[in-house]
Amino acid sequence: MAQPEPGISGSGKEEETQTTTTTTPREILYKEGSVITDTRYFVWQADEAERQSVCGRGLSMPGKPMARCSGCKVVHYCSKICQKEDWSDRHKEECKLYRDWNSMEHSVETHAHRMFLLALKAVIRLKKEGPDSDFYRLPYDATKLIRPPGSDIITDKPYRTVDPDGVVIKDLDDFSRILGRVTQNWVPGLVDYSLEVTKVGKAVLVPLKTIGWGDTCQANAILAVPPVRPDFKLVSSKPSRIIATRDIYVGEKVVLERFENFGTLAQRQYGHLEMFGRKCVCHMCTDPAEAERNALKCKNSGAPPPSQR
Repeated sequence: MAQPEPGISGSGKEEETQTTTTTTPREILYKEGSVITDTRYFVWQADEAERQSVCGRGLSMPGKPMARCSGCKVVHYCSKICQKEDWSDRHKEECKLYRDWNSMEHSVETHAHRMFLLALKAVIRLKKEGPDSDFYRLPYDATKLIRPPGSDIITDKPYRTVDPDGVVIKDLDDFSRILGRVTQNWVPGLVDYSLEVTKVGKAVLVPLKTIGWGDTCQANAILAVPPVRPDFKLVSSKPSRIIATRDIYVGEKVVLERFENFGTLAQRQYGHLEMFGRKCVCHMCTDPAEAERNALKCKNSGAPPPSQR
């Protein structure tokens, strides 16, 4: 008696297996246009993160005036030694970028302002060495900063986007230098937080552990920042808000795309001073390991090393 061939039943018919799948409707966590949160709640966390950073504790003596770069009038140092070190290290090339950026009248239309916006967009995700290092080898037209889909739902005038058509960074070398400065001075908890955002004019770092940072195609929310008043203070009645630009489902991560309003020339200059003027920005002070080794070089004999504060 002949045996049936493998895979063939004794009846000569091929066995078939049917699989039935069911789809469970996804629950919407945030509807399109809804406010996910405002940043007031996170200010305390931001202050705590700032105090824990090397720069936040500061290496300079209390009340001691900081040295300021006479070229860009943006970068401050706790001593002349730090300033000299930083000039040869990186600031010589960077100083002109800051001077050009501050001298341009219409920030939205300038190349430097566009470069700065992209630096803010990428501050958490990109570093020169790391999983995102391939970004620096992309052609310039692959680095577009575009308004997230659905952001036109924001109809309140103070929250309209600065550049609805998108902008392009053409010089990645310049961008990487700006990015290096931003990551060292604005993000004390770079490893600890999934995202840090900065309020216009006050440079308040806001750690949001549940919110990520993504490309345009991944974004599902936008950070809406109110405009700056003539006295350079944030509009207190309208805090920065994170708004969903599409329906966000339970289990899905909130992904921010970009920032909104950077104000006039004078406001940008004031914001720069707020961002940099309270800290020494040389690598000896901004890098924790370097700060420990070089505390004496900063001529701050009255200030204990960071580990003892």
